[in-house]
Amino acid sequence: MNAQRPTITGTLLAAIIDAAPGRVRKRLDREPTAAANWQWIRVGDVWTITTGEENVQLKTDDRQLVVGIEMLSCSCLLSPQC
Repeated sequence: MNAQRPTITGTLLAAIIDAAPGRVRKRLDREPTAAANWQWIRVGDVWTITTGEENVQLKTDDRQLVVGIEMLSCSCLLSPQC
């Protein structure tokens, strides 16, 4: 795990949380430090985050910042609308 994880803009984070299903928001409320237990791997400007059987990829800009929804993808069945 890399200590220098990417940063996400507050506006994008709020939009993601607002769009997340209630069950996901409840899980994050119960365990706000869950990301510390996920596997974070960086290859170039792409981060792959693994939690259980799911993977999320974040593409970052040159400042390691995620600024738009198009920079996110995941392996879930609802992708890309998950």
